[in-house]
Amino acid sequence: MRRVSPVALLSPPSQRSPNTKVIVMDLNVRAFRTVQAALEEPSSPDPRKEASRKGGIAGGKSRARALSKSRRKEIALAGSSARWGHNAPAKNSQGKERQ
Repeated sequence: MRRVSPVALLSPPSQRSPNTKVIVMDLNVRAFRTVQAALEEPSSPDPRKEASRKGGIAGGKSRARALSKSRRKEIALAGSSARWGHNAPAKNSQGKERQ
C-alpha cells in the first residue's frame, strides 16, 4: 500500500487523485514506531567505507605537502573560478592584481 504525504491528507477528497489511498495512522502506532526507531541498534559501518574515509582524510594532507605553493595556488584559483564563475585575475586586499 502506498503512503501519502501529510499534504494529501489535508486536501479534500474531491481534489485528491482517485488512486490515492489515505492511511490514517493511530497516534499510539506512530508513538510506538518512533520509540522503536530510537531504540534500534545502529548498523555496523561498512569496513570498506571506513577505510575509504580514513584514506581520504590522510590523502588530503599528504597531497597538500607534496604540492608546491604555486601549484596549490593554481588549484585554488581554478576552484574559485569554477565555483563563482569568473575568469578575471584575482586581486589582493589592496585591489591590485595578484601575480
